[in-house]
Amino acid sequence: MGFLPKVEFLNSRTVEPVNRIPAELVEATCQKMAITPPKKARKLIDQMQQEQPYLMAYLLAAVEREFNRAEAELLYYWGLVIWQIMRQGTPSPRILSPAILNKVERDTFKMLKTLGRLKDRDLQKNVELIFQNRNQVEILKVVLEEIMEEDDEEIREEYKGMLFLYLHILVECFDR
Repeated sequence: MGFLPKVEFLNSRTVEPVNRIPAELVEATCQKMAITPPKKARKLIDQMQQEQPYLMAYLLAAVEREFNRAEAELLYYWGLVIWQIMRQGTPSPRILSPAILNKVERDTFKMLKTLGRLKDRDLQKNVELIFQNRNQVEILKVVLEEIMEEDDEEIREEYKGMLFLYLHILVECFDR
């Protein structure tokens, strides 16, 4: 029987659906972003830089550590989409700080290290449990599906999980 060892992962809490952004809003925002002209996208990126400077710094640091050009573009795009989705919610997302980003990243990697020690069948069960207990599950589902279905040959299969992980961290930071 699978169990999740006691790990401080965002307080290992079961999240109540407080301020959960509905699937319809997530989908509508994703569709809107998919057809956004490049000039308008550039303005949104500039706005995100103004409103969330540490978000941009975090994405840049992740790119420098992990990803090639195509993967970096995908990470930036989904970072922008997540920020747009979270801006639609109530309340508006707080300004991310290095302390929040570092804590959530540290807790996430600590949780992953613990999960890595479990048997494969338990790992799948526990990852599903963690995923189900996230407040912004609709955002995470869309991001995961889109990244896993990405068919750009420059996006390495073995890096899709890392892309999702960094984006998951952003969602968790905004949702705090």
